[in-house]
Amino acid sequence: MRVVVPDLETICRLYLKALDSALAGESEAAQRYDWIMLELLDQQVRDYSGGEMGAYWKRMPMPAEDFVVARMGGEFLRFREWWRSQPASTPLPEPAPTVEEAIRFRQSGEVHRWMYDRWSLGQMLRQCGFVDIGVCAFNESRIPDFNRYGLDAEPDGSIRKPDSLFIEAHKP
Repeated sequence: MRVVVPDLETICRLYLKALDSALAGESEAAQRYDWIMLELLDQQVRDYSGGEMGAYWKRMPMPAEDFVVARMGGEFLRFREWWRSQPASTPLPEPAPTVEEAIRFRQSGEVHRWMYDRWSLGQMLRQCGFVDIGVCAFNESRIPDFNRYGLDAEPDGSIRKPDSLFIEAHKP
């Protein structure tokens, strides 16, 4: 089995680095801090599609754009291309106007209900009876001919979701 989730460990390390840099007065560190806070929290609490991350992506100019590109990869680049082709009058997303719509959205599958690092996800897999649990790169797998499916890679061979943790395990 292969599991791909946002990588909590990396997000936390980047958060602490951005926090330290912002406190030290490093130029542009506050912008990286703002992004990594969104990346950490917005995916868990958003009430509408794209959430605050989506709204951030629509800012022109977008603060810390190189940092966001490095974290989000092709997903952001495709969105940016699409967004920049939209009429200037295209509205930003609005939070869900009713409690019922917010509940329906939170049950839709876009929202992550938990964050994992390599330790916590490995422990959960062990508790479920999996063995041979290991972290791998986006383009590495014990699944035969995995790369031909193009699940975790862009057509050019680059990583599709740079913010991800990739773990594989086997159940005897």
